[in-house]
Parts: sequence; C-alpha cells; structure tokens
Amino acid sequence: MLDKRLSACYDLVSGDVACDVGTDHGYLAAELLKTGKCRFCYACDVNEQPLNAAERTLSRLNMNDKWKCIMSDGLTVPDNMGISDITDVICAGMGGELIAKIIGVSNIAKKSQLILQPMTQAAYLRSFLCENGFHIQKEVPIDDGKHIYTVISAVYDGMKRSISEKERLFGFCSENEPDHKAYITKSAGRILKAAEGMLKSDPTSEEGNRLKKIAEELLK
Repeated sequence: MLDKRLSACYDLVSGDVACDVGTDHGYLAAELLKTGKCRFCYACDVNEQPLNAAERTLSRLNMNDKWKCIMSDGLTVPDNMGISDITDVICAGMGGELIAKIIGVSNIAKKSQLILQPMTQAAYLRSFLCENGFHIQKEVPIDDGKHIYTVISAVYDGMKRSISEKERLFGFCSENEPDHKAYITKSAGRILKAAEGMLKSDPTSEEGNRLKKIAEELLK
C-alpha cells in the first residue's frame, strides 16, 4: 500500500517501463508491477542498504523476470548501460537541486516522461526544467496532513521557456486539484515567513519586500 505521496507518482506513470531513481525500499516499483501498470521496472539507488531492501521487496512478487535493481548514482549506470526502453523516470523523495543534477546529465531523462517529487527546493527545480528545455505538463499538489508536496510531470522538447516568479515559487497546480488550495496557502506561508525574516534583518531589503508582496497576494 503506497502512501499519498508515492500514490501520486504512481498515478502519473503513463508508459510501461519505469525507472525508479532513489528507490529506497522499492515499494513504488513493486506496486507498478503488481497491478500490471508496468511490464518492467528498474530500481536504482546509490546506497547498498536501500537497494538490498528493494530487492527483498521485489523478490516477494515472484516476478524476477520483470525487474532489475541497479546500484547507480542517479541515472549514470542506466545511461552507461545503453538502456533504451524506459518510458518513465521517477525521482521522488530528494531535493530539487539533486533531481535537477540527475536529469541534467542524463540521455534517458530526455527521452522519457519525468515524474519528479522534490522534498525541498521545488522552485529551483521548476526554473531548471523551464530553462533547460523541459515542458512541465502537470503538477499535482499532495497534502498528507503533516507535509505538503508537489509531484511534477515533465518531458523534454528542447524548448526553453520563461517562468514567472509566481510559477517558480508556487508551481503549475490546477485549481481543480483537491489539495491545490492547501499547497498554495502553506507555500505562501513559508515564503512570507522567510520574507519577514529578511525584513527583520534589513527593513529595506528589496528581496524581502518583493517576496512578502507575492505571498500576501496569494494569502488574501
């Protein structure tokens, strides 16, 4: 049973061969195979302990011909192996800067749908995607009661795009998404707190005043 955050990643998978980067215990890959949503899954992790845990999880499915665990720093090893059948790359549970670094040097990332769930620095990741030829197709906000996350679906088309400050900070979530309001409110609250901290140190801070204005507009 996947939690709300991984369930959102699961829902966005659209192809039949997934590569779960930073797989941890392999729960997402296992669910994709168990339900038949994917015919094959690669599970990657840079550390031996979580990769071993993923192998134990996937072994219990009795589908040993449908998955492969790879010790890899991001997509480095799959890229070097020349794997060409991956349709969806999932990077969940890591910082936005690390996700940007992983996809920025990968050929596979430019040929697959990307499903990205940053734990931090979502604004940085959005800027990176838009400025480096990736099209953000959809963004889904997730509120699990304790934390609020966003899951981004993107594909590479080579077209660099401009991004507004509001889009960079608060994303491309549709107002039709159930957790949209909560995501905007909590995100704006964090920005406002940071802005007030800047202004406490320097009441004339242009950045602090700019961020405060943006956050207060969204909190109205």
